[in-house]
Amino acid sequence: HYVFAASIKWDEGHYGLAVLSRWPLTNVKRYRMDGTPEAEPRIVLDATVCVRGRLLHLLNHHADRRTASRALGFANLNRIVKDDIGHGVLVLGDLNEYPDAPGVRSLIEAGLVDVGAADAADTGSVGRVDYVLADAPLARLVSSVRVWRTDKSDHHAILADLAW
Repeated sequence: HYVFAASIKWDEGHYGLAVLSRWPLTNVKRYRMDGTPEAEPRIVLDATVCVRGRLLHLLNHHADRRTASRALGFANLNRIVKDDIGHGVLVLGDLNEYPDAPGVRSLIEAGLVDVGAADAADTGSVGRVDYVLADAPLARLVSSVRVWRTDKSDHHAILADLAW
């Protein structure tokens, strides 16, 4: 199962975000993020995964590299996620910030847990900008997190297992 949400037209197609799942997806929404005039348009892809009769809500975001535009996007993302914190929500993606930067900190201060923090520190993942953030009910269900190092990308994948 998959869903794709376009952010911009690119060459002969579109560029955006996707969610791939072994389980069905429902309640799919695309939110357009505010940005500065010179910034590339950004979105949040909101989807619910139906796992054996249980619902897993996730928000996928690829933040801008430009500081001012990224800050506007984080303000939007915080508004989108605020009512779902405490009810089982994951925020994941390339947030283009280090863990101590303002945007990531704002999500953690709002009640999300960086479930990959310990593993990233243990594996020496310097310059980490990819995250799996969970609210407290879901963070308690995380049984393992690992960084999958690769030379095929400028990012290392984060794999998180939930004891679902």
